[in-house]
Amino acid sequence: NATAFRDKNGAAGWNGAKPTALPAAIQYEIPRQSFIIWKSNELGLYAKAYHEKWQRMEPTLARRIVLDDECRDLAARYHPDRTNLLHLYESFPLNVMRADTCRLLVVYFYGGIYMDLDVNFVRPIDQWFAFNSSSRIQFGHETPDHFCNWFFGSTAFHPCIASIIDVIIERGKHVDTSYEHFVHHTTGPAAFTEGLRRCGGRPVFTRRDLLVGNIQHVYGSINWKNVDKTYSSWT
Repeated sequence: NATAFRDKNGAAGWNGAKPTALPAAIQYEIPRQSFIIWKSNELGLYAKAYHEKWQRMEPTLARRIVLDDECRDLAARYHPDRTNLLHLYESFPLNVMRADTCRLLVVYFYGGIYMDLDVNFVRPIDQWFAFNSSSRIQFGHETPDHFCNWFFGSTAFHPCIASIIDVIIERGKHVDTSYEHFVHHTTGPAAFTEGLRRCGGRPVFTRRDLLVGNIQHVYGSINWKNVDKTYSSWT
């Protein structure tokens, strides 16, 4: 369902611990909180620098590192009556596929902004990100054909985020690892784009906005298969 919630601290799940219950008020604006995903609270050198820069430049935008256990917890909570997302999540052959899925679950359950570890601050976020957007979702193009899944935001329980997760569930049941772009298709930008198209989502950021204009995707946009695999939990 498309209802969003808050806990006693005023923001869903924003108490540094795993959520224990669904909160109870509709989110009419995208919460001023952002999430990155990593295997521990100890970030690598470059990721730590970007993280600290965001904290310094945007002190009113809360940031939190989401760890593996919380990702699994959220996967188990996603419509257990009709999906077995946790089983699918744990069966994925690559950690990047779990990271692709977890970013959606975090935004779906809590509301806020997801960004990759290597997204660098360029411009003050209030100059270009509409937390009060009438659509309650903000995303943009990475290429002419695909939407960007490394920076996006929405209110909690947004139907378009649910649509993307459902595409991942659909495609994740039949992963063909012999296909060169199976990650892209199953959990990555292709799945992200298909889910948004199914729900009628409209992009608000251009490719330039996301790569160099408003933020900078420093590392990952080069080609995730060619980078140093110690940088992230990609394999």
